Amino acid sequence: MKRIFIAVCYFLPMLCSGQIVVTIMNGNTSVTTPNGSGQIELCAGQCVTLIANVTSGTQPYTYMWYDGTNNTTVSLTSQYVHCVSNAQTINLYLSVSGSAPADTGMYAWLSIMPNNNNTIQPICIVTIDTSVNKNLIVWEQTNDSAIVSYNLYKETTTTGIYNLLANIPSNSFSTYLDTSSHPDVKSAKYYLTTVDTACGTESYPSISHKTMHLVLSPGVPPAWNLIWDNYTGISFLKNRIWRGSALTNLQLIDSVSTSSITYTDLTPPAGIQYYLMEIVSPNVCNPSLKIQNTFSTYSSSLSNVVDNTAYMGIDENNSSSAVWIYPNPSFGQFTIQSGKTILNATISVANILGEKIFTSTINPVGSISNGVNHQTSTIDLSSQPNGMYYVHLQSDTKSIVKKLIIQK
Repeated sequence: MKRIFIAVCYFLPMLCSGQIVVTIMNGNTSVTTPNGSGQIELCAGQCVTLIANVTSGTQPYTYMWYDGTNNTTVSLTSQYVHCVSNAQTINLYLSVSGSAPADTGMYAWLSIMPNNNNTIQPICIVTIDTSVNKNLIVWEQTNDSAIVSYNLYKETTTTGIYNLLANIPSNSFSTYLDTSSHPDVKSAKYYLTTVDTACGTESYPSISHKTMHLVLSPGVPPAWNLIWDNYTGISFLKNRIWRGSALTNLQLIDSVSTSSITYTDLTPPAGIQYYLMEIVSPNVCNPSLKIQNTFSTYSSSLSNVVDNTAYMGIDENNSSSAVWIYPNPSFGQFTIQSGKTILNATISVANILGEKIFTSTINPVGSISNGVNHQTSTIDLSSQPNGMYYVHLQSDTKSIVKKLIIQK
């Protein structure tokens, strides 16, 4: 039980030797009483019982507890019970009068407020841990000692809807490896909240961060086209484009503005090429354990790596081995025809994001035209939306990729 001397008689000199003593029952937070007032912080769902005891004036007393925030009288007895059910702070006024003519009134006020967690800790950057090809979320430790942990959320397949991915204790290293991520397939979006020790109250979300996802397609030979969705969550100056014949020798070949989402490499070297996008943060991230000199620095975000290996070995010059798609554009129903019989071949169709939407074995039955044995297969993708798709024909000896346009 706590006793708080929250008010003295403000207006009546004859009552100045006495005071109103408010006893707080079931309270577990600190209370201050400057200038005859008081403050109480409560956790959500917690209740406090206030009992007024008067040590001056003439009994019997009359009481009135008044909620000045909502302009309502809440109790006409010496006792008032208040429960915190929302984020509203109320200013509570107490008026006490005695039965003698001189006892015209004694007044006090008390603020009751929810224990809010206002510590919003931002994500510093999200990149890819290239050793395991998974998204790595990085933030810095807050200086607020009341924060006991962090909640990390990830956007679901529904835009704007997030699920809790992990709760990370504040004494842990402030990075998290999202083992459920698939950066080769799609981008991901995250935000962070803090949790305090007093009530387990969660803060508002930080600004969300979304990763880049890079897609490669063939251009007019020998060019390669890159398309990506930009990083969001921080401001950066440019997108940097890296290329190499192996992951160990990537070199910076160009930079484009932050508004760009496409790039064509017009004169790449012959052979297999790997591509990577990067953005550089204006700030250096220092995740740490709150122990001096136990930190690493992170300053950039990397996209997934793409390569042209799936497109190598295409032969369009020899009519006996060429592949045609018709009609193209189409309403979604089209025919694939090869210049000769291709054994053990499969056909797969992917959308612009690289997601496979169709897989089938090629029809082994063909026909002879101009002395060439032609092999055909018919595919129906009329249920798919308008857009560009990639048709991949794969056999034991060949890999051929063609563009398909669905336009209804």
